[in-house]
Amino acid sequence: MKIQHQINRLQLSCPTPFDVEKILMQSEKHQLLFRAFEEHITYCPKCFRIVRKLHKFYEILDNEMKNEVSPQIVAFAKAVYDEKTQDIKNE
Repeated sequence: MKIQHQINRLQLSCPTPFDVEKILMQSEKHQLLFRAFEEHITYCPKCFRIVRKLHKFYEILDNEMKNEVSPQIVAFAKAVYDEKTQDIKNE
């Protein structure tokens, strides 16, 4: 992510979706960067869409976390985990 200082303001180029998520998740830790990004998304439709998609993703994840997990999904996850653990041990 390229950051340029200009007259007490940060000028951002478009960060990657991964970096957008980091900026949003660490807004308290990096307040100046977060404020610069807030300004950036007001005129950058690409980054604004990324933020909307991340918001929707976490909204869906939050709703799914409230639902009870089916035993079939737990069994499947355990089988995948056991298989991956075995593959790592065999390497």
